[in-house]
Amino acid sequence: AGLMSKRRKKPKHGGTGASKGASKQAPASPPQSIQQALDLAKQHHGAGRLSQAEAIYLKVLRDEPEHPAALHLLGVIGHQTGKQDRAVELISKALAVNPDDPLANYNLGLALGALGRLEDAVASYGRALAIKPDYIEAESNRGNALQELGRLDDAVQSHQKALALNPDHAEAHYNLGNALRHLGRLDDADASYRKAIELKPDFAEALNNLGSVLQDMEKLDEAEQCFHRSLDHNPNSSETLVNLGNTFLKLARRDDAVGCYHEALSIKPDFAKAHNCLGNALKEMGRLEDAVATYGKALSIDPDYAEAHINLGSVLHSMERLEEAAGSFRRGLDLEPENDDTLVKLGNVLRDVGFNRLNAAEADGDAAGHDEDAAEAPWDEALSCADRVLSREPANTAALGLKTAALIGLDRHQEWERLSDFDNLIQLQTMTAPDGYADLTAFNEAMLKHCLDEPTMIEQPYEQSLSGGKRIYNLHNLTRNPIYRPLLEFMDDAIERYRAGHPVDSSHPFLTRSPERLEKDVWGSILEGEGYLRSHNHPEGWLSGVYYAKLPDVIETQDGDHEGWIEFGRPPNHAANPDEPDFHLLQPKEGLMILWPSYYFHRTVPFESPGIRFSISVDIIPLA
Repeated sequence: AGLMSKRRKKPKHGGTGASKGASKQAPASPPQSIQQALDLAKQHHGAGRLSQAEAIYLKVLRDEPEHPAALHLLGVIGHQTGKQDRAVELISKALAVNPDDPLANYNLGLALGALGRLEDAVASYGRALAIKPDYIEAESNRGNALQELGRLDDAVQSHQKALALNPDHAEAHYNLGNALRHLGRLDDADASYRKAIELKPDFAEALNNLGSVLQDMEKLDEAEQCFHRSLDHNPNSSETLVNLGNTFLKLARRDDAVGCYHEALSIKPDFAKAHNCLGNALKEMGRLEDAVATYGKALSIDPDYAEAHINLGSVLHSMERLEEAAGSFRRGLDLEPENDDTLVKLGNVLRDVGFNRLNAAEADGDAAGHDEDAAEAPWDEALSCADRVLSREPANTAALGLKTAALIGLDRHQEWERLSDFDNLIQLQTMTAPDGYADLTAFNEAMLKHCLDEPTMIEQPYEQSLSGGKRIYNLHNLTRNPIYRPLLEFMDDAIERYRAGHPVDSSHPFLTRSPERLEKDVWGSILEGEGYLRSHNHPEGWLSGVYYAKLPDVIETQDGDHEGWIEFGRPPNHAANPDEPDFHLLQPKEGLMILWPSYYFHRTVPFESPGIRFSISVDIIPLA
């Protein structure tokens, strides 16, 4: 979910100024002196009658061209009306005459920030603070500018200094929360937003951003409540509507998500982000052509919207429109050249192009054609995409998966075997019956019944690995699903056992890291009759796993076809052929849990059986 923008203080024009509800009728008596003229102009200015105020400031400057107050306040009007260059010019002239005016230095910082001259804005706020150390607005906006510069620790310090001046300053707590969230300090950001809301209960932006933090923390029900509360105070916020839609999408409430995006677009039709998010929902619903058109709308509004180019590329890839997909990813890389995610996605398209050519040659039985196609296939570029990412992050899961596929395409099987290392990096562990259940079968049946009764179960989710089955998500949410507690505790034990058995080892890319902070994403899959898992990996994870709760008889039977077994190592679109490396097969057993590196491609060997195959999968995801 997106953050609301930082709360910048409005420019100050000095003087008393009229209250918000003041009459806009101009005072009748004409001024008798420059000071009287300025006082009258400030009354107009404070009441929002900018053209009248501007006329008087200009008249003062005709009589006294270097009058600092008139220059300053005319510059403030320039800032308020979007003429930032003029604002900087006029306020700078005022400061040349009177450099020790903290208000003018502050307002110059606002104009410089609006021009994107953030370093200059920081300096200007600093000069205001040197003159007036208790200038809370200058300190708070200095923190905002530092945040935009990416100097997040300095930004936090500025916001904390502002709060030392006034602990009850709601907007300073809000701005501190923004900086903390960007640092990944989600618990601290949560506390800051809550304090802002405590001080100002109708603070819609803080409620929105608290919802965004809760969404990041996977506290989706609480996030939904926050977005609703924010909309109670600001019902026309298209940003909050999009964030609520994104929460619904995470909760698999796709229709509700689409409704939110449409409502946001009814308020702001040219909101490119809303079109992009709507495209994501349509893609998940399997409405691929509609998704393509919707991403196109986002890009017609903002042709440089890198995320929309990348999302468009992903749906085109799933539609097998590989050349178009590659074009979208290349455009995304033009805009964000070092985007690791996009590099891997481009590499995956090139992977599929390569395997398609090899498979076509195999089908034709044309050995010469096989060699020619292999030479023409873009394996070197695919490998280059992976290695560019791995040069920055040696254990990047998505890039390691791509590299294994590229090495197969290049027939570099020894390197593939070293990277895969199935015997060492796969862990098996069997669960025993938890307390309160007669045996493990009774526990597994209870979990299956819960999944079958769950109203949010999704049948044959689009663009997932599952074919011919059903899924239920968010099983790790114990508030909603307490029945899974024994399994989640078993998973935690298995993860710690894996850590202990696989210490950090720089000789293997996967083992170069062991993340300190982790979270689990747990979901169930139910296959009946014919069903299988397509080859895929889990690029968001560090470790992935599966627990087998119920299996049909065909899987328990040893046979030469290994129906229903899990196979590791075979990339998507790789057809069986005599030159393939030794992929790894394991036979599922009820109560068995398997853990493996998330970059491993894996699939279920297709099977036919009247029985149910019920498994619960987990991704162990590193946290910053």
